[in-house]
Amino acid sequence: MKRVLIYIILCVALSGCDLYEEWWKDHNFEEYHVSMVKLIADSDRYHNKPVQVVGYVSFQFEDHSVCLHKEDSDNGISRNCMWLKTEKQKCNNVYAIVSGRFNKNNLGHMGAFGGAIEEVERIWERQPGKCRN
Repeated sequence: MKRVLIYIILCVALSGCDLYEEWWKDHNFEEYHVSMVKLIADSDRYHNKPVQVVGYVSFQFEDHSVCLHKEDSDNGISRNCMWLKTEKQKCNNVYAIVSGRFNKNNLGHMGAFGGAIEEVERIWERQPGKCRN
């Protein structure tokens, strides 16, 4: 009886793998998971598409951004940053994963940024305990 139950569980689990593979093929994750460097260098390719990037998130006065490096944020090198158009400001001064829709035409406050990530779905912390979202 135990063998039959294990067999049934394995069959159900393995058949789910096929569905997952089909779902995976339908979604181009190479387009979605983008490095900040690719986003800055090839903004036309990602314009108005959903993206997910990893960078240093900062919410300061006139600076709501995700930057390539902490140093870019600290030294005001805003072209290496994307403006974040969001009300989700629970993560601040941490490296995080940001997902949303990229807009190459929105250059943020005073046109100083390399583009914007709008419709931010989520901001995930890279080090647990730094922020909650």
